[in-house]
Amino acid sequence: MTRDRTARPALATSPFAAPPAVVREEYAVDERVNHDRFGIGTVVGLEPRGVVVVDFGSQRVRVPNDARLCKL
Repeated sequence: MTRDRTARPALATSPFAAPPAVVREEYAVDERVNHDRFGIGTVVGLEPRGVVVVDFGSQRVRVPNDARLCKL
C-alpha cells in the first residue's frame, strides 16, 4: 500500500508548524551587492519573478534573488 505524498494544509493545532515563508530582499538599480560565486557587483536591472541582473565588472549575470545574493 502506498501513501499519497501530496502536500496537506497544516492544522492550526498541529505541533508541527508549517515552514516559514521565504522573505526575499528587495534591490534597486545601482545598488552594490555580493554574490557567493561571482563576488561584488552592481545591480543594473530587475526582472519579474525575482531575477536580478548584476554587473560584476567582467560580466553581466542574471541571478535569482535568493540567499546567495546580499546587499553590501
